[in-house]
Amino acid sequence: MVYFQLYKNGELVLDLSNQPVMNTGLSTIQLPGTLEPGSYRIKIVNAGDPSTFDWSDGVFSIQAPNRIGQSLEESASKMVKVYPTPIHAYVQITVPEELMQETPLFKAINLYGQVVFEQLIKEPNSQVDLSNLSPGVYLINIETDSGNYQQKVIKN
Repeated sequence: MVYFQLYKNGELVLDLSNQPVMNTGLSTIQLPGTLEPGSYRIKIVNAGDPSTFDWSDGVFSIQAPNRIGQSLEESASKMVKVYPTPIHAYVQITVPEELMQETPLFKAINLYGQVVFEQLIKEPNSQVDLSNLSPGVYLINIETDSGNYQQKVIKN
């Protein structure tokens, strides 16, 4: 038998030691709806010997509504800002601090679906130089572990 512990940013946020499951290689765990969206790691603990444990192979994300009736995409659209539009050379990106911990990735995608520019966002208020792009319509995509924010922009 094993049980799970959930960690976010190295801190224990959920201890499921009272819900051990069989160690069959495939388990489903019920998570409370109170968990915040973000990246988590699972610690798999041997219930017979808690000093024996293993970490899950990867980080997983929880996507949840921030408010009743409001999806993550809707709330992200109110938090992430991309301006001005139309743009000439630079686009200004504003990303909330809590999303900065998820290493947001900025992408400019042309009408053919090709990624024509890509850059990690390192500061909550960043200016991205798109002067090398041809005039036209682009989809700006900000990818985080919690989800994606997209906005169409016109480059003059």
